[in-house]
Amino acid sequence: MHRFFGVLLLFATCLAQCRAQGEAPASPAVPNADPDNRHIHATRFSIAPHQQLELPKLQHESVVVSFSSGRLARRPTVGAPESLDLIPGRSFAVRGSSADVLTNQGDAPIDLLVIELKDSYAFHQIAVPRSSRDPLEMDPQHVRLELENEDVRILRLTLKPRESSEESQFGMRLEIPLNDATEDEVLYDGKTTEKKLIAGTLQWRQTFRMSSLINEGESSLDLLIVEFKHPFCYPLPHSTIPDDTPENAKAYVARVQEKIRKNWYKHMPAEAREGEPGYVAVSFTILNDGSLSEEGVRLAAAFADELLVGKVISAIRDSSPFPPFPPELDKPDIRTGFTVLYNLSMNTTPGCP
Repeated sequence: MHRFFGVLLLFATCLAQCRAQGEAPASPAVPNADPDNRHIHATRFSIAPHQQLELPKLQHESVVVSFSSGRLARRPTVGAPESLDLIPGRSFAVRGSSADVLTNQGDAPIDLLVIELKDSYAFHQIAVPRSSRDPLEMDPQHVRLELENEDVRILRLTLKPRESSEESQFGMRLEIPLNDATEDEVLYDGKTTEKKLIAGTLQWRQTFRMSSLINEGESSLDLLIVEFKHPFCYPLPHSTIPDDTPENAKAYVARVQEKIRKNWYKHMPAEAREGEPGYVAVSFTILNDGSLSEEGVRLAAAFADELLVGKVISAIRDSSPFPPFPPELDKPDIRTGFTVLYNLSMNTTPGCP
């Protein structure tokens, strides 16, 4: 017997192991506090000129980010010594159980951030495929790779004044502004949030929706993004109809949901039946005559290959037109969505923050 699940913010349907999910809410921001959660622990260090620092022996793999320019000698517990020419944003990895000795060879202090990667993140969380809207591929003009290993990928995003990034999708991440700046984040649905960035502050982000950034300041925006290759968390849905759906719209949404479900099931790709995993969320607008607003069909999230993404979008478009709005639903349009989990487990609650 097939089971179907809804989503809190988007409604969705899936087959057997292809089940619906919602997005994990972002952790609340705490001003001037460095994140310490089940995923990471962040610690700051400062090394005086011509002085040494022995990093504490950390249990887990870590990455070190420099906030300063200078010359640093590094002597790891295992491996050959090396000298690093640092600039703000320069990063390097530290193995678990290593106690690296760092020497500031310059005449100015060196400020460092050590990010320890905890290993508790993987329990009962979904391991999604890579995003088909990867920022490194979608926007190479503004995004470049600083460091990558099996645990993390560190990206650097730079925007000139009034410049915008291409719409793309980051995973779970730690964002570190390297200078003061003002940015607008524009989500896939057009909603815009203005943010004041302060150099050196840390912001933990678990949102993974499609978005673009606009530099609204008069100087360049320089943002370091420590993106984690860990699975991400999501809450289990409580209803097949979104909680914020007006009472007079619930019956109509249920009819729309059923029509899309049938079309999606009808065109289920063979790759999904053979176990190909993926997460796809599409947002769309229905006009009051039941027609689909083509301008309003937007990809909200895509952790799947293009075939699986395309099948979800096709199921929505093939379902149009929908029934006209009933008389009691006196609205010009309704914006809702359709989310599909392809072959990903629903058993996630124990691993969520």
